[in-house]
Amino acid sequence: MTDLACYNQSRNMNNDSEKRDGVEESILKVRVMALGEMIWEGSAMTVSAENTSGPFDILPEHANFITILKESPITIRTANGIKEFSFPRSLLYAGDNVIKIYAGI
Repeated sequence: MTDLACYNQSRNMNNDSEKRDGVEESILKVRVMALGEMIWEGSAMTVSAENTSGPFDILPEHANFITILKESPITIRTANGIKEFSFPRSLLYAGDNVIKIYAGI
C-alpha cells in the first residue's frame, strides 16, 4: 500500500462503528508504528497482547490503557482475518476505541 493510500485510509477511519448484517457494532482503529513509520493501520474487532502481568485482550469500549508489551505476538483480529506482529519491545496505548502500538522503543 502506498503512503498516499495509507493516508487516505486513515482519513476515512472517522467512524468508530460499522454495520454487519444490518447491526451496528463498535470497532477499534489500530495503528502500528515504528520509528515514525506506519507499519499497519486498519479496523479491528480485538487486539491481543502480553505485558508483565500476562496476556490480555482489548475489545471496543475498553477503558483507557497504556502498557509496555513483552516480546510476544501482538494479534489483531480484523473482519478479513488475523494480523500478527512481534517486536523486541513496544508500547501500547488504548483510548476511545483507538489502539496505537509503538514498536522498537
